[in-house]
Amino acid sequence: MAAVVAGGVEDGDHTLVEILEPSDGPIDVARYVNFVRDPAAGAIATFEGTTRDTFEGKRVVELRYEGYVPMASRQLRAICGAARETWPVRRVAAAHRLGTVGVGEASVFVAVSAVHRAEAMEACRYVIDEVKASVPIWKKEVYDDGEVWKENKEFVDRRPELGLGMKVKEHDKLNAHITGLPYSMMNNTKERNHNEEEEEDDKRSDLELSEGNNEATVPLLLNPAYTRTKSLVSDELCNFRITLKWCALDHSSTTGKAVSYTVFVFLTLLIPAVTSLSIHFSSSSSFNKFVQVPESILCIISFLTISSLLRRYGLRQLLFLDDLQHDSSYVRHGYTCELDRSFKYLAYILLPSFFVEFAHKIVFFSTVTVPFIPFSGNSALFIATITSWVYRTGVFLLACVLFRLTCELQILRFQGFYKMFEGRGEEAGDIFKEHLRIKRQLFVTSHRYRIFIIACLVTITISQLGALLLVLASKSQISFSNSGDLVVCSAVQLSGFCISLLGAARITHRAQRVVTIASRWHMSMSCPSATKHCTQEQLIFHGDYGDEEPRLVSEPESMDQQQSSASFRSRQALVMYLQHNGGGITLFGFALDRGLLHALFAFEMTLVLWILSKVVVLS
Repeated sequence: MAAVVAGGVEDGDHTLVEILEPSDGPIDVARYVNFVRDPAAGAIATFEGTTRDTFEGKRVVELRYEGYVPMASRQLRAICGAARETWPVRRVAAAHRLGTVGVGEASVFVAVSAVHRAEAMEACRYVIDEVKASVPIWKKEVYDDGEVWKENKEFVDRRPELGLGMKVKEHDKLNAHITGLPYSMMNNTKERNHNEEEEEDDKRSDLELSEGNNEATVPLLLNPAYTRTKSLVSDELCNFRITLKWCALDHSSTTGKAVSYTVFVFLTLLIPAVTSLSIHFSSSSSFNKFVQVPESILCIISFLTISSLLRRYGLRQLLFLDDLQHDSSYVRHGYTCELDRSFKYLAYILLPSFFVEFAHKIVFFSTVTVPFIPFSGNSALFIATITSWVYRTGVFLLACVLFRLTCELQILRFQGFYKMFEGRGEEAGDIFKEHLRIKRQLFVTSHRYRIFIIACLVTITISQLGALLLVLASKSQISFSNSGDLVVCSAVQLSGFCISLLGAARITHRAQRVVTIASRWHMSMSCPSATKHCTQEQLIFHGDYGDEEPRLVSEPESMDQQQSSASFRSRQALVMYLQHNGGGITLFGFALDRGLLHALFAFEMTLVLWILSKVVVLS
């Protein structure tokens, strides 16, 4: 291997990062594996990205990689540093080739060593995922019948979320690569290495200027149409983005916004209005007109909430995914499971309701008349009505699922927060900082969804009261044909109410429980004589949801009086702080605790049971 390696760095003999020039030849895999070997490591995880021989039916001859070496090296170094801070790894090595890479040859290699295999594999996957998503390196695929530049889709999708931009001068350098400038026409390796310090100073001054003049910055990517709602196969939010597209909630472009608002007006307002005005109802069929109002209102509230939040924050920031780098592997793994589980909740509610609604519409359209419309038009109106119901119900339940998923992340963070009380007194400051971070996110979540929660709660309550009054005042025979919509509407509203607010109640319960754990932790640290005869089973209590509280420890006897006094004061201040900051999700200062939710749930459930007792018939 050639001696000149662009961007190579060894950080304390524990990190090796290299951007390899064409003259360096193939990646020496054994060299990087030997670098990460460590006597204290019990596992080595590696990833080797190679060139395949076909792509979409075309035979690949070779790949040609281009990149902006100083920035790519700096970003790759930051990724490896973040991996070392997140996981207890021993050594990290990463290398990426530039120039021509033949079929079967390696273009990128990552090696990570750690004490346990789980940390090594997680860190290795994190490094390669971040390399593909954020390192400015591009590739040209050369086929038998031509060649084409391939945009790195993960990188394109990540840049708007990271909020990164570049000066026009740096953009021109990248533009030379992307537009097909041959690699031989670029500066040679020796000249670029000789002027690297001058380029670093120039870029540093450019970045300082860009902070004071945002108009001088341009996006790093040449195609600004890609935004945070771009769906990727390897993205953890792929299911959410696909759902947003199918619900016409993709506002990443002008065309997407136009389609979204058109579909919204057509399915939420126009179709229900046409159905209510064109179909001749009997006097006993007024329930079907009534349910159109709350369904459309809930869809309007949910649509405005989702579109506003996505426009302001984007999907990743809305779900606090970018903040997961500060959390433990336990929280990250749990949140990944919750992402997959969210769509199960959506399916469990939507599919049964759809089958009941579909059966009702078949019976309903067979008993009503539509004047001036032939049979084919009647069928089209039937399909449009079903589509409108699916859209309105899906948008409402999607907003509920997004709120519940955000609540589940905070619940996982509280469970990880409990484990911090396994430490000793000098960690009170770290506990305080972590609680501030959680409280800040709880405040942000409450602020984002408070209008949605209150508006939905008022709409559901009024609709249930109105339905109850209509049912009690009706003197006609109630059947599945004229009141089936009422049953489905009530069930969907109650289900959305439950999945939205039960998560908020659990957060408040976790937040209030912190005070109990902190007080017991303070007692065990301050009075070791009172707890030294107690077993860990006596000191540990199991929560309502099966989660276990932390194992408490006592203050070491070797600590001197001054240190013990300072530790005692810091713990006491922490406990007092937690006693006055134990709230969870709030609505304009009112905590959504279990007492409030139980009262609301009992009230709503009473109305629903009254309605069901009147409309559910066996005939």
